[in-house]
Amino acid sequence: MGQYLLYRTVLERLEPEREIYLAVPEQVIGQVFRRALGALIREDYEVRLIGFDPGREEIVEWMN
Repeated sequence: MGQYLLYRTVLERLEPEREIYLAVPEQVIGQVFRRALGALIREDYEVRLIGFDPGREEIVEWMN
């Protein structure tokens, strides 16, 4: 999260039209970001997520 927020802060100033996403394994989305605390973090920090399947190496979900 820290690195994501750092990159987002810099990109907002250098390239404000660019959107940045945090890519996490789909299992992490279920274990962290779908629970109450993770949902609060996503909402407060406006985190956009990409869920991916590391075994198949493919994106399985986009969360704006």
